[in-house]
Amino acid sequence: MNLLESPWIPIRQTGHFRHITLEELLTTNTDLVLALPRDDMESAALQLLIALTQAVFTPQDRDDYRHRLREPMVPEEYRQGIAPYREWFDLDHPKTPFMQTRG
Repeated sequence: MNLLESPWIPIRQTGHFRHITLEELLTTNTDLVLALPRDDMESAALQLLIALTQAVFTPQDRDDYRHRLREPMVPEEYRQGIAPYREWFDLDHPKTPFMQTRG
C-alpha cells in the first residue's frame, strides 16, 4: 500500500462510505467527510493528510498557497508532484517501508 497512490482515506459522501486516494482528495472540488469510528482517529487522519500534503506539495510562496486553497489540483499536477516521493510513502517497500522497521 502506498499512501500517495492507494485508496486508503475513509470518507462519507452523500451517505455512502468508501475509500479514496490522496489524488482524488486533492483534485476533487466536492465536500468530503472523514469517516472513522472515533473523533481522535479522524483528527489523527487529518493531521497525516495535512503532513503528507505539506511535505509533497509545499507552496512556492504566498500566492501559490492562496491559489491551492481556492482551486483543486489537476490530476497531472498531482502525478508530477508525487513522482520524486513515490517510494517514500510505500508501506510495503522492500528496503525502507514508510514509518516501519523491517524485521
